[in-house]
Amino acid sequence: MVQAGYTIADDYMEGFFDQFDFFTGNDPTNGYVNYVDQSTANSAGYVKKNTDGSVYIGVDFNNVASGRGRDSVRLSTKNTYTHMLAVVDVAHMPGGTCGTWPAFWSFGNGGSGWPSQGEIDIIEGANDQTQNYMTLHSSPGCSISSSTQSLVQSASQNCDTQVDGNVGCSFHDADSKSYGAGFNSNGGGVYATEWTSLGVSMWFFPRGSEPSDVLGSDPNPSNWGEPSATWGGDGCDWDSHFLDHNLIFDTTFCGDWGSNTFDSCSAANNGQTCQQFVQNNPSAFKNAYWQINNLKVYQDGGSASPSEPSSSAQPSTQAVSSPAAVSTTPAPQVTTTFVVTTSSPAASASNGGGFLQTPVASDPVPSPSTPAAAPETPSPSTPAVAPTPSSGGQFLGEDPDGGVFQSAPPSPAQSPDILTEADNGQVRDDVDKRYASMRMARRRQGHLRKHALREGVKH
Repeated sequence: MVQAGYTIADDYMEGFFDQFDFFTGNDPTNGYVNYVDQSTANSAGYVKKNTDGSVYIGVDFNNVASGRGRDSVRLSTKNTYTHMLAVVDVAHMPGGTCGTWPAFWSFGNGGSGWPSQGEIDIIEGANDQTQNYMTLHSSPGCSISSSTQSLVQSASQNCDTQVDGNVGCSFHDADSKSYGAGFNSNGGGVYATEWTSLGVSMWFFPRGSEPSDVLGSDPNPSNWGEPSATWGGDGCDWDSHFLDHNLIFDTTFCGDWGSNTFDSCSAANNGQTCQQFVQNNPSAFKNAYWQINNLKVYQDGGSASPSEPSSSAQPSTQAVSSPAAVSTTPAPQVTTTFVVTTSSPAASASNGGGFLQTPVASDPVPSPSTPAAAPETPSPSTPAVAPTPSSGGQFLGEDPDGGVFQSAPPSPAQSPDILTEADNGQVRDDVDKRYASMRMARRRQGHLRKHALREGVKH
């Protein structure tokens, strides 16, 4: 299979804030947040550049909030992309703090407005969640027919925002280092997203496991092993449902998703609502910041097929099911890849010292769709633990509410370490039923109302 010949299209670390617009409108997800403009963000120290070249994007952690809510920043790239390899190196993220809802994502706001050009959520979570949610949202007519071996998938394989309360086609990373406190305590990591005419694949590499070429001049995803998540198959015309995306960083508070899951957060024990907690506890958000070490978007100048993992590569998380066949849709002529990176907590500073202010341009941006909500504990998440031999079930991955998923016990003649074709079907049914019962009611509460507000918002 012909491999993509990726070259750098945009290196965002060169004049980082000059390549983004600032959104200053009301939060389309009903967050208790006051998105500020470039001048305010610079003077208040919400956006800064570290002397080591990394970038800080924070929030107000000094003042009791009022008006629209706590001061924060929402950035959207001035450039748009159809197909890409985006790679980001993140040293620290705002996730893992009660009341927060941070995201790094992309979407297109042209055509008839959201969601006609799709949305790709790369990093997203709420409150003290411990696992990253990766989700696609689309207009009608897009569903996935392939999955990965490393993740537990949510109840819906339909990306349509009008189906299942806009759950989207979502994957929940089983790696406790993929989001929030576990991510930050491990020094962050690298996320890479490859988007072609045949679908979307995402990789997460915890700090210390990054491929040597992932942020180089000619990255080769085919050497990176099994993706953390893959969306593909002939159930979606990917080029008509996903196009002209901006990349977005934001940190909102509460909102449709964060408020609906706040009762499971440790801060809720004092009887406060999400808004009351965010309003009256500024110091709780000192660590609610992004620290970006690197962000690059790559483009393929010629035709390319989606990358296949090398035969020696092994997935880093627990196996759930074998990936389905990939669509044979003709390969695109132009493909872009983006990468984002963050720095370790040790290298991350607070809103003060060590950072140089960089001017930024202003312009509004919409916010990401609400994925399935999964509460986390304030401490780093506990790695998924496979059941003991006496439990009798096949391990499927962590339940975001705690515990593990298991399939029906294997027959005595069958090894519990091997899943047959029939077992794979049972596994998927079991996962779907458990997610449907635990997640659907909560997620439906806020998704439709939130996304209805999004239409007409320009970023």
